[in-house]
Amino acid sequence: MKKFILISIILLGILNTQEASAQKLAHVNAQELLLQLPERKYAEEEIKKKAQEMEEDLKRMKTKYEQMVKEYEELKKDNKTPESVLKSRENDIVEYQQRIYQFQENAEEMLQKKENELMEPMIKKVREAINKVAKAQGINYVLDISQLMFYDGGTDLQAAVKKELGIQ
Repeated sequence: MKKFILISIILLGILNTQEASAQKLAHVNAQELLLQLPERKYAEEEIKKKAQEMEEDLKRMKTKYEQMVKEYEELKKDNKTPESVLKSRENDIVEYQQRIYQFQENAEEMLQKKENELMEPMIKKVREAINKVAKAQGINYVLDISQLMFYDGGTDLQAAVKKELGIQ
């Protein structure tokens, strides 16, 4: 009885191995495909433009901050300025400095959000092209080699997906 169970287990293992080897594997470099999309250049330009706008806004804010500090120092030198006015100016400077920090944090988030917004349709386009090519070739699994440390074998779908995407 034990021999029968052992033989059954071995046979099941062999059948599972044969079934697994019947699965068709393929690979692509999705990162490379994304970088080669014509839309990518537009996205990079849009992100760069947005970053420059934010940089200019930040420069204006810093210039205003420096002006506020300079005016405060001049008022402080003048011994006739009431303490309440100096205190008010100090508070204004601190609040404005906090606004600058908040702007910097928000700017980074906004740039990331803009990049995600522009990348999402491109990622979807690449994914759909990979799916279409894989289905047409009867592929069961497609691995992204930009995420793998090692791969050996499988069908390379890169050229077919590039053709589907219209990339030369």
